[in-house]
Amino acid sequence: MRVLLIIVAFVTTTTTTTTTLAAAPYTAYPIYPPYCSTPTQMQQRRIPPLLLVKEGSYGASQIKHVTAIIRHGARTPWAGNLPCWSDYYDDAHPPWNCELQTTITPEVSATWFRKQYDALQSPEFNLTNELSGGTCQLGQLLAMGVVQELLNGEHLRDAYLGHEDSRMQLLFSQNNKNNNHNHNKPWESLYYRADDEQRTLMSGRVLLKGLFGNEVTSSLTIPMHTADYERDIVGENENVCPRLTQLRELFYLTDEFRQFNASVEAQQLRDFQRRQLRTDHDLELDCFMTTICTDRMLPDAINDYAGEDQTESMFLRLVNFYIRQYTSFAMANDAEYSKLAMGPLWAEIMDNVDRVIAENDDTYPRLALFSGHDTTIIGLLASLSKVYDGSWPPYASKLLLEIHEIDLDGRKDKSLYTTGYGFRLIYNGQVLTDKVEGCPKDAHICDVAILKRHLNFPLRDRDCSLLDIPTTASSSSSSSESGMAQVFDLFLSPSGFGVFVVVVLSSMAVGSVLMFVLLSKLQPQLIHRRSYGAASQENPE
Repeated sequence: MRVLLIIVAFVTTTTTTTTTLAAAPYTAYPIYPPYCSTPTQMQQRRIPPLLLVKEGSYGASQIKHVTAIIRHGARTPWAGNLPCWSDYYDDAHPPWNCELQTTITPEVSATWFRKQYDALQSPEFNLTNELSGGTCQLGQLLAMGVVQELLNGEHLRDAYLGHEDSRMQLLFSQNNKNNNHNHNKPWESLYYRADDEQRTLMSGRVLLKGLFGNEVTSSLTIPMHTADYERDIVGENENVCPRLTQLRELFYLTDEFRQFNASVEAQQLRDFQRRQLRTDHDLELDCFMTTICTDRMLPDAINDYAGEDQTESMFLRLVNFYIRQYTSFAMANDAEYSKLAMGPLWAEIMDNVDRVIAENDDTYPRLALFSGHDTTIIGLLASLSKVYDGSWPPYASKLLLEIHEIDLDGRKDKSLYTTGYGFRLIYNGQVLTDKVEGCPKDAHICDVAILKRHLNFPLRDRDCSLLDIPTTASSSSSSSESGMAQVFDLFLSPSGFGVFVVVVLSSMAVGSVLMFVLLSKLQPQLIHRRSYGAASQENPE
């Protein structure tokens, strides 16, 4: 499915607008988790410059392509019945209101109509949206999410659009005469992919606004590639791959998970939840983050977040516990789940990389933007094994895969770089290249052959059929059948039949005596209980 995204001319004060929008939020708490992606936190995730090449390394280089995978920006809760603390949905909390700019409506038509989710406002008659009160959909991008993705776009612009370092000039200004990629405008070398969710579609669109900035002086149309949400693979999708569900459930049966789930820490946290938060069920990470990141009030018992190093914080202990519940199976068994889930998405990513490497193909997109979810980034990082540290991707996270042509001066170290192309892997401003097993230590660029070596698992051709695993029930059934056969053989023997008759007659005699005694003693009590039950049903107190 290809959707045409209309972008109109951008105002010249993008940065000023961003600063103004970001001034109001993030005032209820002295410090916010990295998950929230405040403007200060976002600025710390700028794309680092490429280090000067070391002697005997990969030689002279030129960036040729970037795949950017982003998580959507801040949003409303993704479900209306999240298992949270008892008063999470109380009417005393402020409603979820969404601005016009967070809808998918193109700005060119904003003066014609305004789409608002405010038609059902009668909760007393059960006539409300799933998020009772306010004007937001479930999981809808919020205004602060718009700010986050604008900043992401500005980061890409600073790093790749007319960069001072000629090695990093990927996209070119219309006025840049050094454009050597068919003289394309920057958006004409773009591939934009998202799943069919409002928050991902809008996040990508806003990022592109921050990226292109003043380059766009008139309306233009950009193809937006998407698919039916229930069938898409931008995030993990157990609906189209049943083996994923099976792998997750099998992991929950392992000794590793059972020990974690029954640990002293787990027992203490669940006891704390029962006493302080009045809930017996496990909580969703969304409960914590949609509260603190939007300046809603946390319950007093967990309103103690003071930074990631304050490990005694009950807020942080609970958050880390529930994060580990998910990330542990994403990394288990050499990231088996993540590799199976992300195979088709890796195939889409590598299609573009392969086109870059094919020297006779100059039609590849210089920038491929994939707008997805937290689980998208977790799955991609985990599938590269030791690269993933188990932390949860914040709002508006970005994972960048840069492809560089190397050895342009014929001076590369052929023992480390066997092809003419290398990659740089960056996550939220941190270069992760040397964390990929097989890459040179402290190197920004690693040979693309190493990346392909880590992607040697099935991609599009993955096997999603259920594993054939013998169950305990079938083993017990076999044992029962064997035991029944032995009893049957004994019964058919002459001595066995005699024993059987004696046992049956003795049991009947003893049973008759016991039944008479019990009924004589219990009959008054049984009559009393029946009468009380009937009375209580007819006249409830």
